[in-house]
Amino acid sequence: MYSFTSCTVNDCNTTALSGSDFCVLHLSDAANHIKALYETIRQQKTIKNINLAGVPLDGWILKQRQFFGCSFAGAQLNNIDWSDSVFRMCFFDFCTIKNAQFCRIDAQFCSFAGAAISDTTFIGSELVHNNFNGVHTVRCNFSNSSLYNTRFIKSQLAETDFIDCDLKKTFFLDISQTSVNWKFSNTQEAYFELTGADF
Repeated sequence: MYSFTSCTVNDCNTTALSGSDFCVLHLSDAANHIKALYETIRQQKTIKNINLAGVPLDGWILKQRQFFGCSFAGAQLNNIDWSDSVFRMCFFDFCTIKNAQFCRIDAQFCSFAGAAISDTTFIGSELVHNNFNGVHTVRCNFSNSSLYNTRFIKSQLAETDFIDCDLKKTFFLDISQTSVNWKFSNTQEAYFELTGADF
């Protein structure tokens, strides 16, 4: 797990895409390479150590799969369907995610830190021990999900629903919120300030 290598271009510290010696910025035929990776992924149910950091993806169907140790950090993920998939130790840091379906996913020890997420649903998901610190959400839906021990520290939440969620030990420290719906969720078991927090 995490066998990513650096881009071979001098002074480039970005990780190389899977199947290449170059990152997405230095790969001369990036579009065709990404298309070939998609065809490979489409034929697999279990995907390990795939690196698609920084790539623009649109319209991919990736539902009902298992992802282990994969990186999509800094990618532009538009209209992706990840429904009913399993994620373990995957990275979506600083992604731009639009119109995505993460319905009924099972994600543990994953990071979405700093991501901009809009018009995206996580309804009915198990989101346990994940990092959403610094995310900006707009018109997103986490309803009917378990967010046990997940962090949303310093996040900006707008028009986002957390209806009937399990928020036990979920951290919402120093967040800004606009039109957030917490209806039927156990907000008393979440942490909105450090006082009384049980780490």
